[in-house]
Amino acid sequence: MVGFTYESDRPRIYYVDEEEAALQKSIDAGLPPGNLNRIVDRADEDKYIVIRSKGPREPGRYYLLKDKTSIEAIGHAAAVEPEQLGEKRAIWYTARDGRRIHAILTLPPFGEPPYPAVVNPHGGPSSRDGLFWNGAWWDEWPQLLATRGYAVLQPNFRGSTGYGTEHFRAGAGEWGLAMQDDMDDGMLHLVREGIADPERMAIFGWSYGGYAAMVGSLREPNIYRCSIPGAGVSSMDLIRKEEWRHRFSEVLQRSRGGVSPIELVDRVNVPVLLVHGDRDLIVDIKHSDLFAAELKKHGKPYRYVRLIDAAHTVDTLGYEHLMEFYPAMLDFLADDCGFRTGSASR
Repeated sequence: MVGFTYESDRPRIYYVDEEEAALQKSIDAGLPPGNLNRIVDRADEDKYIVIRSKGPREPGRYYLLKDKTSIEAIGHAAAVEPEQLGEKRAIWYTARDGRRIHAILTLPPFGEPPYPAVVNPHGGPSSRDGLFWNGAWWDEWPQLLATRGYAVLQPNFRGSTGYGTEHFRAGAGEWGLAMQDDMDDGMLHLVREGIADPERMAIFGWSYGGYAAMVGSLREPNIYRCSIPGAGVSSMDLIRKEEWRHRFSEVLQRSRGGVSPIELVDRVNVPVLLVHGDRDLIVDIKHSDLFAAELKKHGKPYRYVRLIDAAHTVDTLGYEHLMEFYPAMLDFLADDCGFRTGSASR
């Protein structure tokens, strides 16, 4: 073993091997500051070392280190430059009951505040968002929205991991309740700070975040103008019947008593865009099918994008899925939600 990884404000490596620590230090010194640089391959007793560099504004760039003395760029994962992307920063705010909430805020690379804003709650809900999403991987959705003129907030609401046992346990039984308050309070914080336009705010999430977006469509008073639930749970009863076959089971044992959106569709008061993969084995697409049927029954405005051959996790969404999903979402924000950002870029 040469070291071990841990996460604080960013993923870090603590090296127990002094030579590896010195090598990492020299690599970091030779590359743009703020990125996470990792060795992904090495050959000929380290005559050649391939490095991947990623960051909040860097989808991925690859470098070749020769003889541990010279470094050169050899390729990148996306045809964008850092200055084209939104600025990401970590913030803290206070929820209505006094709880301190950590969040990641992504700001557009153009325009002036107050911006149209989207809250993007993470899945899990036993998870977290950071400046480096899931360790070092590229966080595409906030940048997709930021480069179209939206401010994006990713709150680590109660029930999120990485902030101590008390914060984690505070989410028990609070699906759609205090956990939802934490999301709303984050957006209201952005309004008070002059960052978000209170007349142009939306909620978009996937998995548990999709559930939160369903709940966000029926809150009263509602601070959102529209809702985009992706692969969301609509029925607590339905998912409990299926919990033997997916990873929500343990979480649901602590979550009984939360809001079940399917039972409250009559309260939906904003347009809804549902998105779901038809091969989802974690949250069955019937959750969105049933929610769509109830929206139609109650005469609520909605659209529904069923992604063919897509499963639950984001990495199962291929190019064709994204080219169906992303334009639908951007058009929905512009047309159904009424958010014009001054950017027609796709």
